[in-house]
Amino acid sequence: MALGRRSLSGYLAQSVVFVGLLPAWTLGLGAGLPLWAATLCGAGVWLLTVVAAVVSRQRGRRGPAEVLLRRLTYGRAPAAAR
Repeated sequence: MALGRRSLSGYLAQSVVFVGLLPAWTLGLGAGLPLWAATLCGAGVWLLTVVAAVVSRQRGRRGPAEVLLRRLTYGRAPAAAR
């Protein structure tokens, strides 16, 4: 549930990690990774995003992408509301 409420941040975090790990122009792990290792890598990255979302929920914080999107969409909250 915590990751679902921060789904945009989770999606972007997973995308950044996979771009860092898999393409040939970064670490290049995608070419030689067997299916079982790729599955384990995907599950590990997902688990990391779940842990980060749970910690964020416990601290009462929204995901950074959700905060940025809200600020870009609605602007800053009035001083009285903060």
